[in-house]
Amino acid sequence: MKRSIALFAVVLPVAGVSLPGHASAQVVVQWDVIRGVEYTQVAPDTRPMTPDLATSTIAVTTWDLADASAIEVSSEIGPQALVQDGQVWELVTQGAAPVDLDMVFAPGMSYTISITAGSIAPASQDFTQFGNAFPEAPYLTGPSFDYLTGGIDPSLPIPLTWPSPFVSDANSAEVKISRQLGGGALQTVFELSEGASSTGTTLPAGTLVAGETYLFEIRFSIGMLLFPDGSGFNSDGVFGLESLTRIEFTAGAPSGSCAGDADGSGLVDFGDITSVLTNWLQSCGL
Repeated sequence: MKRSIALFAVVLPVAGVSLPGHASAQVVVQWDVIRGVEYTQVAPDTRPMTPDLATSTIAVTTWDLADASAIEVSSEIGPQALVQDGQVWELVTQGAAPVDLDMVFAPGMSYTISITAGSIAPASQDFTQFGNAFPEAPYLTGPSFDYLTGGIDPSLPIPLTWPSPFVSDANSAEVKISRQLGGGALQTVFELSEGASSTGTTLPAGTLVAGETYLFEIRFSIGMLLFPDGSGFNSDGVFGLESLTRIEFTAGAPSGSCAGDADGSGLVDFGDITSVLTNWLQSCGL
């Protein structure tokens, strides 16, 4: 899926920059080199170990549309063109495993991003490709996986938990839930960015619609910001390593109640004990 890893890459504002005429001498807004691996969680409280896909994204964000009409990056297989989408230019390389990315952009090797045509051409930025020290794959812990995939009533709040990003060698966690609209289109219904110490959140009641299909994504990231130093593009550069885990599920009330499911969550757990104790000795109107 194109741009799958880069979706959560943050474009950071540059303080004190004047857009008209690029008065700050910063050639572009930002340039990014992001590597990531993607997983699918298929069982509760279980970290996926084998990635489904590895993706490398090299991106350049320009100030104006006229700034660049052609951008390319050198690689092991020769120059490769970045694809324009408005003021963002991207080169997305994918493979079944990180080693497939190494065949195009080998760790430890130096490369050059070049703006070869446009009002600011020629301009270039050198970078050294980093290795594949990705964070451990994120995953839903405890009963969270069963809450999503087991048909929990979407009118209830849904607790979601995951391991600490810090323990997984990451410095941030990002969660996103998107409604699948058909034809590959997605509508974001929930999004959250947290720091290295985060271990969970609660999905508000009513966020999901019964019977609709959703894509849950959780991403652990390691990011490094390179500040302008007067060389190359003289603009912010972002290097990142990311691990993304996906779960596809259909929201809906449990197909039938089971003995002991006092709170209607679709599972028999401590929440049911709390519900019984909270309502102990209350009259049912009989």
